[in-house]
Order: sequence, then C-alpha cells, then structure tokens
Amino acid sequence: MGGPIATERTYFYKNKDTKLHLESVADADDSFSILVTRGFPEQKLLLSKGFNNLTDGALIERMNVFLLKSDLYITFSKNIPSNEIIKWQHAFNQLNASGKYEEIFKKYMGDDVN
Repeated sequence: MGGPIATERTYFYKNKDTKLHLESVADADDSFSILVTRGFPEQKLLLSKGFNNLTDGALIERMNVFLLKSDLYITFSKNIPSNEIIKWQHAFNQLNASGKYEEIFKKYMGDDVN
C-alpha cells in the first residue's frame, strides 16, 4: 500500500549542438559519450548492460528514447498501524479519482513525469 504515487520515466539526453539521433537504447554505442548522474539507477542500468561511454556534461536536451521507468511510493515506518496506512491509501485513491492529484502533480512536476 501507499502508492505508487507517480511513475518516473528516464530518457536519453543530448548536447543541443549535436545532430545525434537514436531510435533505441541499442543505438547508444561507444561512438559518443552518455551523460548520467553518478549513483542514479540509469548509471547502474547502463553499466550492467556493458556501457563504458558514460560521462558528465552541462549542455543537454532530452531525446525521445525511453530508457527506464520507476514507480515512486510513500513509505511508512513499520510502527505505523495497518489501519492508518489503509486511511492514507483511501485518501490517496480519492485524491487520484477526483483528478486533483494529477492537477497538483503537473503544477509542481510538469507533464513528463507521470
């Protein structure tokens, strides 16, 4: 219980001045560097797939190639009674069903997250 409250999608980005075009993750070969945030799931995923061309950078823009989806959850201490967690889930479900959650989420997170 407790979510997911959102689903985050991770995309490839490129330097704005680069004419690079990708259709899939497999197209991201060693002929160019891939910008990643050190310690984030996308770095671990790409390293596990054998990518050795990972680097840092500043001038980036998102490309339309989906890489990774992560569900985000609210977590509770083990000391919280189950009936309290059920109340939270019920309140979240109502907020979501009313459309208010999406409205609030888009206001603060934008359209690209959910």
